[in-house]
Formats: sequence, structure tokens, C-alpha cells
Amino acid sequence: MWALAELVERVERSAWKRKFGTEFTGFHEGKPVRFAWHFLTVGHICMGDVERYGHLRCERLVIPGWCWLRSKEGTGR
Repeated sequence: MWALAELVERVERSAWKRKFGTEFTGFHEGKPVRFAWHFLTVGHICMGDVERYGHLRCERLVIPGWCWLRSKEGTGR
């Protein structure tokens, strides 16, 4: 397991360098960020009669992938 954790950490640091152009700090605009495997929303499909009633129900289209997750205020996660 430590080898996998080391690999994720190395990927995180190289992705940070590509995106932000600086050495890894783990904070962006004062909030902690982390690189994690997560579901990315790439679009949505509206269900129902959108012309008449607007958005009744939307289904998100998601793909799994690596992304930067910012912590919410006060949660630390």
C-alpha cells in the first residue's frame, strides 16, 4: 500500500507543477486542495418536457478521473 500512496503523491506533485507552475504547497487561494480520483461532471441530460415546464429533472453525465478537490469552509475535507 505504501507504494501506491507514493505513486499518488508523485502524480499529485507533477500535476500541481503543470497546473499552477509552482512547487507543491497543498493550498490554493487560502484553501487546502488535494488531487483525488473523483467523478467529473461533463454534462447533463434534461428529462421531461423542457419546453413547457423547464428543467424538471436532470441526469448528470459523469466520468471517473483525477481532479483537484477544494475543501469547503470549515470542514477540512
